[in-house]
Amino acid sequence: MYPKTTIAHEWLDNPSDTEKAAIFVTVTAAIAFALNALSAPLYRILEGYLLWPHWLQKHGTKRQLDRKKKLEKSIADSGWRRGLDQEKLALYPKRDEQIVPTRFGKCD
Repeated sequence: MYPKTTIAHEWLDNPSDTEKAAIFVTVTAAIAFALNALSAPLYRILEGYLLWPHWLQKHGTKRQLDRKKKLEKSIADSGWRRGLDQEKLALYPKRDEQIVPTRFGKCD
């Protein structure tokens, strides 16, 4: 579970099982806390709000808006495809100005 390191620290040369477990738990907790602290910025990046160039945000938003318009037109059909398209359309915000650049951010 704990690989042998090539770092020249004497306390890492022959750790006991208890020390290995303590190191593993500590590193795991540190990674978990770091990811928890970064979760909001990471979601904003995936949703297209943060760190995206303006032109790419506009392109993504237009693309999502076009998909929504296509779904709105397709629900005029009948049959089982209409039901599927209605489910997909329900994932989009009701107002067009609330649409964001990615599918990940389209849910209310």
